Amino acid sequence: MCDWLLKPPTHIKVTGDLETVLTWLEEQWRQLESSLAYPGQEQRLGGGEGRLKDAQDALRHCGSMAWGHWLRAERFGLTAVVGCPDVHAPHYRCPTGR
Repeated sequence: MCDWLLKPPTHIKVTGDLETVLTWLEEQWRQLESSLAYPGQEQRLGGGEGRLKDAQDALRHCGSMAWGHWLRAERFGLTAVVGCPDVHAPHYRCPTGR
């Protein structure tokens, strides 16, 4: 995941504290939810609430997280939050310059 830090700053959609990032993740989930190829599987995982709780835990403990979803029409949606600096690549610069 730390390789995301090598992308240009134009790839950054949100920065901020945990609550700001969780709000953004919830918005991303809502946009993808109606396009899920296997909504039943997502419900078994707790749906949006379960995903957000897992994301919150991952961000608190690891600093980064990613979701992957199969979408209708054989598409795949990926949503990721990458903490900076990254514990696995502390020598990578933060794209925001912080």
